[in-house]
Amino acid sequence: MTILIPCYNEEESLPMLFARLTTLSENAQLAPDDDDRIDYRFLFVDDGSKDSTRDEIREFASNRFDTGFIFLSRNFGKEHAMLAGIQLLALGVSANISAARSFRPRTGRAI
Repeated sequence: MTILIPCYNEEESLPMLFARLTTLSENAQLAPDDDDRIDYRFLFVDDGSKDSTRDEIREFASNRFDTGFIFLSRNFGKEHAMLAGIQLLALGVSANISAARSFRPRTGRAI
């Protein structure tokens, strides 16, 4: 499952989100049965942030095989950022979450 995460000036909320995504990914790998195991992938779409959002995303993704990103040239709005991510995704299941501190790892399990 790919989780699409549109971002705009999220430097303050990203560290907490990164920790939660890491927990989600690690917990998914601990599932006792292969049928219960979910391989998560994360796709960040930065919508022209003016703060350090892009740098933080690059740093997070640099050590992970399951994380990608798209950097838009300017702010096009959340819907366009989501569309850019959706267009990039291969066929499969995806979910959209906000980078603004609203994601909880147990939520992803319910998807």
